[in-house]
Amino acid sequence: MKRAMDILGAIGGILFFSPLILFLSLVVKLTSKGAGIIKLPRVGKNGRIFNLYKIRSLKNNGEVTDIGKFLRRTFLDELPQFINVLKGEMSLVGPRPEIPSIVEKYNDMQRERLSIKPGLTGLWQISPYRDRPILEHLEYDFFYMKNQSLGLDCEIILKTIRFCLTRMIRKQKLRDGT
Repeated sequence: MKRAMDILGAIGGILFFSPLILFLSLVVKLTSKGAGIIKLPRVGKNGRIFNLYKIRSLKNNGEVTDIGKFLRRTFLDELPQFINVLKGEMSLVGPRPEIPSIVEKYNDMQRERLSIKPGLTGLWQISPYRDRPILEHLEYDFFYMKNQSLGLDCEIILKTIRFCLTRMIRKQKLRDGT
């Protein structure tokens, strides 16, 4: 059932967001050197390395591009990951996919995160600790792993949508001075 939900959600996400993904990746390509969509190595289930898709938000020197700030703030840079979900490398909900160099330093407890597919969203992503390193807050991943269900996945997806919309609105109000 979870895989069916992932497939339907990924297809829906790709169909709904593909014009926006194409537009944003074109803007990135036209305003800075490099590709609009990039592939980044990440560690998935059982330690398998896969290429995570993102709209590029950094310049080659590591600085955030002008549009990259917007993309990161609104999480729009992560929309291409619906492709990873469709390919079966990720799930809609699960632990955050990690960089291989960080996974190399995992202890046995941290390696347990690799027993399920990483997710496009998860409990940590909607937590008040989202801006801190995930390794400081593994309890969110372990809670999810112990209690995962379609109901919990739906709840996390709805909270993610609310979180993203609220954050975008709040940031817009701050820019407008209201």
